[in-house]
Amino acid sequence: MSPIEINKHKNITLQPYNSSGKCSGFNRGPPGDLYAYLDVQEVPGIQRDGINLLSTVSISYLDAILGSVVKVKTVEGVTDLQIPPGTQPRDVLVLARKGAPKLNKPSIRGDHIFTIKVNIPNRIRLLYNELLEELSSLSNTNGSRSRTRPRTQPATANVRIDRGIEVVKKHAC
Repeated sequence: MSPIEINKHKNITLQPYNSSGKCSGFNRGPPGDLYAYLDVQEVPGIQRDGINLLSTVSISYLDAILGSVVKVKTVEGVTDLQIPPGTQPRDVLVLARKGAPKLNKPSIRGDHIFTIKVNIPNRIRLLYNELLEELSSLSNTNGSRSRTRPRTQPATANVRIDRGIEVVKKHAC
């Protein structure tokens, strides 16, 4: 038997099984099987794992250190997600009961689970660099922190005029 494709919406009431385990068909027709094919619309950035939903949220390193509230997309719309101070990369935060409903028990819902991605800039402005270096020196009282990069020194310049052309020699202090 080949499936029949119907492109219209229709509400029908299904009869419960009788004592013989059979059910009469639609409009008292012969018993048969009902095959329903559903297309579930995907929401970009949200994956499903059973009744739980999974997403990744990107935050700045400052939000990870200080904590913040960020807007996140859920299947019910946009909501707030509390980022606690000291959040680490790949930490997991959960919005309880914001997942998919359990089949045959819609009062039971899964969770929406967010994996945190911390964005650390490749380059930072000089002022930020100086502030971070100062913060590092304040928090490092025992001197155990090893540096992977040398401290940046302000450059000084010697300027001389040679035949009307300005020649600049830069060197570190």
